[in-house]
Amino acid sequence: MEGERVIANLQGASSIASNSDVVGLNSPGVGTFAFGLQKSPGAIEAKANWGYMTFKMAGKDYLLTTGAPLCGGDQPRTVWVSFGPPFMEGTALGSGPLGSFIH
Repeated sequence: MEGERVIANLQGASSIASNSDVVGLNSPGVGTFAFGLQKSPGAIEAKANWGYMTFKMAGKDYLLTTGAPLCGGDQPRTVWVSFGPPFMEGTALGSGPLGSFIH
């Protein structure tokens, strides 16, 4: 969610990233978010706490919710968020190197 607006609903979708990869979420009309455990240039800090993640970007509050833990380890956990333009027309979720999602 971006404030009170749902920007993607991926019910039933899942993605797993290795420690050096990211999970990318493409939201048409909004952009692409890449979530990783490693800090990358320009990434902002988010807090994941089991099935919730919160962060603030460009003055807007974001909330990501899932039906399963977002990441393992002690909670809450720092996750790094990068942002870029949409990489495709539809809503999508996937994993891979940061450059696959953010250019």
